[in-house]
Amino acid sequence: MATLIPKYTQVTTSNRTIAQKFAETISVLDFGATGNGSTDDSVAIQAAINTGKAVYFPAGTYKCNVTINNRTILFGDGSTLSKITPFSNASAAFLYTYTAMSTPSPLSFWNYHSVVRDLGFYGSSATSGGSIGFSFGTNSPTVYTTNAELANNVQFYNCFFKSNYIGVQFPLGNIGSAFYSCGFDSNYYGVYSVDNKSGSGGVMHAGCKYFYNGEFQSNTCAVYINNQTDGFGAVEFTDTIFERNNLVLWFNSTIAASFVPVTFKNCWNESNGSLTYTLGNVTIDSWSGTTRTTQSVSNLQPWVIGADTTIFDSCFFTGVKLTKSNSQIYVKNSRVENQAANLGAVITVTGTNSRIYLENTFSNAATISDVNVIYTGVNSMTRPDVTDTFYAGPRSRVLPLSYNKISGTNKGTGLSLDFTTAQAYTGTSSGTGTVVSDGVKYTSCNEVTYNFTASNQYILFTNTANSNATGWWATTIDVKVTASTASGTNFYVWDSNLNQFIFKTIPNDSRWHTIGGVGYYPGPSAATSQLWIGGAVNNTTFRVSAYQMIPFSTRSDAEEFLASRTYLA
Repeated sequence: MATLIPKYTQVTTSNRTIAQKFAETISVLDFGATGNGSTDDSVAIQAAINTGKAVYFPAGTYKCNVTINNRTILFGDGSTLSKITPFSNASAAFLYTYTAMSTPSPLSFWNYHSVVRDLGFYGSSATSGGSIGFSFGTNSPTVYTTNAELANNVQFYNCFFKSNYIGVQFPLGNIGSAFYSCGFDSNYYGVYSVDNKSGSGGVMHAGCKYFYNGEFQSNTCAVYINNQTDGFGAVEFTDTIFERNNLVLWFNSTIAASFVPVTFKNCWNESNGSLTYTLGNVTIDSWSGTTRTTQSVSNLQPWVIGADTTIFDSCFFTGVKLTKSNSQIYVKNSRVENQAANLGAVITVTGTNSRIYLENTFSNAATISDVNVIYTGVNSMTRPDVTDTFYAGPRSRVLPLSYNKISGTNKGTGLSLDFTTAQAYTGTSSGTGTVVSDGVKYTSCNEVTYNFTASNQYILFTNTANSNATGWWATTIDVKVTASTASGTNFYVWDSNLNQFIFKTIPNDSRWHTIGGVGYYPGPSAATSQLWIGGAVNNTTFRVSAYQMIPFSTRSDAEEFLASRTYLA
């Protein structure tokens, strides 16, 4: 038996105790494997794995279907040199199973871990019924064997999964694995993870998967996660590239809340979905209990999210389709685009009571009209000039309600209005607001009920008129919609010309919202800026309080004022 390259027995600090267990590293060639790409090397590789020692795969192509039933280290000469491919597509090339270990005894499944590194898993068919590179516990989510859900906790380093039906499969939850600098290319599913849907065995959710510094490219569905078990979460992608996939991610979690949110950190998203492909719909699995069928996913958006809470931080955010009810996506410190001219795709929210929140984001020209996509905090774009109504939506954002209410002695030529007394409005029809006991900064506000019967109808509050001077302006307004026959009510601050400071649709959720916006005004026009409501067919009841427009000499000053959550009374 050959003793090979000691450095492979010192994988990482966390795995050093495992490495020390292997006093000798053995090669699959010593057990009769050929690596010629045609011979079935299963018997030889299985014999090498059964020794419990670290197993080395010299450069070559190994056709096999083997079972890993002990704690081990498997490594090769590199993912393009040491290739693993199934001899038969009826089973994964590597099937990782759970076996109780006697030395030391006992070991829980959390301590039962292995390392796979510098190997490539190359399939023969990226279609249904095709090859599976690496599977945990069982070859199928509907076929259960004792303790199959406990097979987990493998660390993959520098591995490559190409042209498989499934690159890596977690058929019964199989929580607790991590991937470092691993690539998934041209598979149907790069990663496929579902909770224990077999109807047997212990409860196991589909989460606890971690991906660092890897890439998903040209897969039909890069990552598929379907979960119906409580405790789901802790799926994390860090420094990961998603490029030229038909469907980047399919998340569907039917539970009320994730234990830990699904998170994307510093991820690259380019040329996915409808941005690259002109194919028809994508067919992916659909689960109802233990029954698996298929579903057709339309639009080929780069991101399809169905988990209840998802966080994107420092990413390129585009094309998300949030379909699950009572869900939220938080996007911060990211670039946000929804137009093809800016490498983006449409962002939509169709789930009831669901929202996408954008905070501290950048956009070249995103105009997201979906009422459930809400700008919070400070957001910016390359064209903040208020003369172009096209950019009014991105300039507007929903701010935290807790403002500092201070004396407005430094508000200059700006104005503020508290709406604690009845305010007159005009426009399509004239009237006066009703004072009601409600508000955040003040205990009373104005309430108006109005039926807009055409999309070109508006009302505007007379006392909000402001003859703006050239420069930067910060605007805020507290609003609440208590009844609406449409998806929400539109609020504008503009001069009835091209100069729009704010445009925002507020949903009928009976909650106070503070709308804010910063924009550059080139100079006075014939009309003055005022608070307008309307622009959509809608029978609505809304409340208004604490309106202000404050001038600043620079954009940064205006943004800092908005971020300070200050109301100049």
